[in-house]
Amino acid sequence: MNNLLDILIIGTLISILISIIASYILSKKALIPVLSSWKKQIEFTANASHELRSPLTVMQLKQEQLLKEPNATILEKADNVNMTLDEIERMTKLTTDLMTLARADSNTQVLNKEKVNIDELIENIAKPYIELAESQEKKLELNLNFKKNLDIDVSKFKQLMVILLDNAIKYTEAGNLINIETHTKDNHFILELKDTGIGISEEGRKHIFDRFYREDKARSRENRGTGLRTFYCVLDCNCTWRHNKSTQK
Repeated sequence: MNNLLDILIIGTLISILISIIASYILSKKALIPVLSSWKKQIEFTANASHELRSPLTVMQLKQEQLLKEPNATILEKADNVNMTLDEIERMTKLTTDLMTLARADSNTQVLNKEKVNIDELIENIAKPYIELAESQEKKLELNLNFKKNLDIDVSKFKQLMVILLDNAIKYTEAGNLINIETHTKDNHFILELKDTGIGISEEGRKHIFDRFYREDKARSRENRGTGLRTFYCVLDCNCTWRHNKSTQK
């Protein structure tokens, strides 16, 4: 009887211990989505504050300068007014971008897909940038060979293309070439955007997908002319996003 009592006591203690450990593990797993959401909220707030601080500071400075000379004409202070308007436009764009990120973080992004000829869409998006590149003595070439329809969210694809084209033109020097190519490989839609820009440092490549990350300007200048930057966008031909990466050759 004494042995049986000892066994029951030990068994009870072991059961209680196992229950405590199991409860801890299960509660920790249950808290993962909550902690992830909290972390995203903190990160978003920090990013928003950082990005909006700069235009607000410039706008405040320019308005204070205008108040110092209340009798000055608009023509005399045109530079200050124009800079303020530029910063307002920039802040409007930042606000839109931040709202997009907020929806992405909360998993409420809705893709409004429609079937489109992807080559024709890219050609239409690139038209104004071809003229912009020519005005800066740069050349933007299209080599579109996919020639099929894809079921995509057109507005979000346009947003992606505008960002890529804007950066490609911005960081490519006069006299150099920017190339956009589409083709099929292993039943995948391949979009390649190549430019001869300033390049990305080894350290910078580790942060290529970090939100709001910018290469240090001094380091970027050191890399000027070091090679070809290529962005790859890969979709399988039934329109499922498979892979994307950015590299430098």
